[in-house]
Parts: sequence; C-alpha cells; structure tokens
Amino acid sequence: MGRFLLARILSLIPTIFGISVVVFFLLRLVPGGPAAAMLGPSGAANPENVARIKAEYGLDRPIYEQYLTWVGKAVRGDLGRSIATRLPVRQIVLGRFKNTLVLASSAALLATMPGVTSGMLSAVYSARGRYGPDMVVTGLSTLGLTTPSFALGVFLIVIFTSTLHWLPAAGSQSAQGGGLVDRLRHLVMPVATLSAGPAAIIARIARTSTLEVLGEDYVRMARAKGLSDRSILWRHVLRNASIPIVTTIGLFAGSLLGGSIIVETVFGWPGMGR
Repeated sequence: MGRFLLARILSLIPTIFGISVVVFFLLRLVPGGPAAAMLGPSGAANPENVARIKAEYGLDRPIYEQYLTWVGKAVRGDLGRSIATRLPVRQIVLGRFKNTLVLASSAALLATMPGVTSGMLSAVYSARGRYGPDMVVTGLSTLGLTTPSFALGVFLIVIFTSTLHWLPAAGSQSAQGGGLVDRLRHLVMPVATLSAGPAAIIARIARTSTLEVLGEDYVRMARAKGLSDRSILWRHVLRNASIPIVTTIGLFAGSLLGGSIIVETVFGWPGMGR
C-alpha cells in the first residue's frame, strides 16, 4: 500500500510540472503583459513606466530564467504578490480557500447523509414490492441530476430571499458582521445547491448497490435463520453495499472543491471561484 501511494504521488510530479509550464507561458502571451496590467488603464502604462516595472519584477530577463525563478520561490512557499491587489498571493489563496473548504465540506456532508439513507430505503421498499417510495426517490434523484446548479441557485434565491425573506442571497456574512447563526444562514442555500447533484448520484449508487446485496444468497440465508430485517440490514447489507458508496463519496469530496465555482458566483460566496 505504501509503495502504491508513493508511486501515485511521484506520478503527479510530471503532471504538475507540465501544468505549471503551460500556465506560465500562456500568461506571457496576454497582450500588454503583466507590467501593463499592473499600471492599469489610466494612461500610466507608457514605455518608461513599463520598462521600470519590468526591471523591478525581473520581467526583462529571459523567459526561461523568469520561470526558474518563479518555480524556486513557489517551492519555498513564496507565490509572489497579486498584480491587482499587491497583496501576497499565498495570503489571498488561503483566505479564499478556507471559505471554499467550508462550502465544499458542508455540501459533501449534506449530500452523503440523505443520499445514502434515501437510496438504501428506496432499495428496501422496492425489494418488498412497495414501489411508491422508490418512485419518489428515483424522481427526486433524476431532478437533482438534470437541474443545473445555477438554475437551482436562482430558484432558491427567488423563493427564500425575494419571496419569503428567510435567507440572505449573497456573501458569507452580513455587512455589519455576525456570529455563527448569521454565517449558517448565509451557508444554507449555497450548500443546498452544491449538494443536490452529488446527493442524487449517491442515492442512485446506494439504491443499486443495496438491491444487489439484498439479492445475495447470504441475505436469503440470514432470513431463513429468522434474523430480523433490521439486523440483516445493519449487519449484512450495509457493510457490503457501502463499498461502491464510499468510493463515490471519496470521488465527490475532491470534485466539490472545483465544482463550487458556479455556486460561489451565483451566491457571491467569497471563495476560490471568485
């Protein structure tokens, strides 16, 4: 296991190197370059000021030398300063990443609990021939899969902000500041929007996996021995059906960090997406 993890980690090095090269050199193709962007559109980007900025930040050196300098500083944790705000990039990234991490982890938790529960209950009812709850869960999961996150976000804003005036529409806290309750109120709609799609997929995976396990011979044997349905579900079904469910949850845990960009834009959430 240790060798496998080490091999996977080492295989990331060429990928990260290739991405850094592509991003670094593509940014140098932007018209005007970083020096003109730092001076802004106010007319200060004359040749003299551009030359001064290039000399100050080493932008007049050969591009390969600029790349090596940047990589050396990045390895030591120095990501430079933002062209727009002049603040350290690491400070900006960490501040925004915390907000995205809170949003993504809350969405992962919210998607997991109802997704697994509803999927397994749907399978149990379907196995018993009671198709009503199964159809409800299947319909809701289909709706969650087919509804775009931006459309769901706008719908929630219209209902809970514009109509009912229950929840704030944007930001992570009120302008005058607020405690935990205020932050939770700002978090409700973004989390609900971001977790809808993953919850639907987890519910379907849980339903399919549970139905397969319920049809296994050892489950029939447990019923023949007189074990209760609750005991069978907890001791036999849940343990074996959870393998694909846990795998799916692990995949979503990482993808939610990147998938939060649209949700952060809709709700004005101050995360990495902005």
